[in-house]
Amino acid sequence: MQQICRLLPYFNLNQFTQFTNAYLKIFQFVVVIGRK
Repeated sequence: MQQICRLLPYFNLNQFTQFTNAYLKIFQFVVVIGRK
């Protein structure tokens, strides 16, 4: 836990949200292709 707390200040929250949004878009894309 201490290591994570140490890394948090260096990790940009904006980058995290962009990564999450991109991951969700890829996930939806895979689901759509999986249905076809």
